[in-house]
Amino acid sequence: MSVKVGCKVCFKAKKSCTCKKHKTKACLPKSTQLVNVLNTISEQLVGINTNLNDNINNLSTVISTNNNNLNSNLASGISSLNANLKNTIIATTNTIVSNMNTINLQTCEVNRVTRWTDFTVACGTSQTYFENLSAGTPEKVVIRAGSAQPYGSPCQAVLVILKMDGTVVEQPLPPQGAETNITIDNYASISIRCERGIEVPDGATCAGFIEIREYFCLCCSPAAAVS
Repeated sequence: MSVKVGCKVCFKAKKSCTCKKHKTKACLPKSTQLVNVLNTISEQLVGINTNLNDNINNLSTVISTNNNNLNSNLASGISSLNANLKNTIIATTNTIVSNMNTINLQTCEVNRVTRWTDFTVACGTSQTYFENLSAGTPEKVVIRAGSAQPYGSPCQAVLVILKMDGTVVEQPLPPQGAETNITIDNYASISIRCERGIEVPDGATCAGFIEIREYFCLCCSPAAAVS
């Protein structure tokens, strides 16, 4: 798996990965919509300011002509206030839009790690095949398992999943190649227990396979420009 500049992987590599597949999932914020909203707000505030200015100017016309100085001072003050408020609104909005356009957006993708093993366990014993040594927790784990035991076999294969919180999930595997699928959010270990029946012949075993598909989220920042 290639590593992008600025990547921060949210899990440590497993010790026994056999293959990796990637499924891309876009996680980009909609900055364009936010810019449009900010521009609309700016236009509305300027419009409100203009209407307020017009209303105050209309009010100033009712002032008596004997108060020419007061009327002139009021009109001048309103004009100055209008210019300052309009410039402040435009400058602030432009600064916000500019900052939004320069944000380094993260891109995220879902990474799938697949592991597989065949198992052969002596009847009356158990064996652990997978242990989760990662410090990170996967988003989802899909466990697929099957047994090759024939019908009427004196031994029964049981899938045993130990979760991080100590919970144990046990699932007897159906005979003759039928599959079992279990989806969980984490695991500490995965084992097979081969249970004994009556009149077990010497050398009897439980055989089959286990496949694990673990899904993780990786998020990366765009590479910095090189001058």
